[in-house]
Amino acid sequence: MNQLSYPKVKPQCDKPLDENHDSRRDSVQGSAPRERSRWERFKDWVNPLPCSLERRPDWKRRLRYFYYRFLRIKGSPQYLARGLAIGVFAGFFPLFGLQTLIGIGLAIPCRGHKLMAAAGTWVSNPLTYGPIFWLNFEVGQWVLGSGEVFASEFLESASALLLLGTEFVTTLLVGCTIVGTIAASASYFIGLWAIGQFRQARRGDRHRKSIEGRHL
Repeated sequence: MNQLSYPKVKPQCDKPLDENHDSRRDSVQGSAPRERSRWERFKDWVNPLPCSLERRPDWKRRLRYFYYRFLRIKGSPQYLARGLAIGVFAGFFPLFGLQTLIGIGLAIPCRGHKLMAAAGTWVSNPLTYGPIFWLNFEVGQWVLGSGEVFASEFLESASALLLLGTEFVTTLLVGCTIVGTIAASASYFIGLWAIGQFRQARRGDRHRKSIEGRHL
């Protein structure tokens, strides 16, 4: 009896399962390993999931992956907390759409963790824009003795902020600098403590599991 043959379907995915896939493929073909471009490395940093998981519409799996990846960030507590503080500082400025990039940019010369800096900028988000910038403006008004009145219209965009005048912008930026510095300092020490506590608890869990495994 003749066996039915089915056509082979080539998977529609050009992303390797790991970062060494391209070098292994090139070494098999006898050529030198191809150096990955910056754009390819950036795409893998933003979305590191292999293609087999990308096709699954399981957002819980994706969120769980990034959650555990965030917990396994390597680096000293000072390095991680410094990145967090830099991100919080950048998040207190009304730089809509640029806060994450500025936080990462400041983390490089300040020797802070870039991913923690990006996470720290989310201290300001659509839910906290109003309270944060109102507080910043009030502090700047108190320091400069300005007679300007807070206007929520500037929260729409950066161009709307510039239309409110130099005195308004100066008052707001002074307040952002003062409050951002205080919040960044507080987040550094809080992050330093939290990271130390988490790692200590994690080492305790590993030690307990290793002891339980020996008794099995």
